[in-house]
Amino acid sequence: MLQGDANVREGEIVNLDVNPASVHAFDSNGNAMKRRQVPEILN
Repeated sequence: MLQGDANVREGEIVNLDVNPASVHAFDSNGNAMKRRQVPEILN
């Protein structure tokens, strides 16, 4: 396992403490969910 990885089993409740701007979220079909805010694009 890599640093920051955790073993999680199906149905287990997982509490996350992350900056939402730093992660990608996917629905149960594997599609990326829309962001509430779009980060500024760096050149």
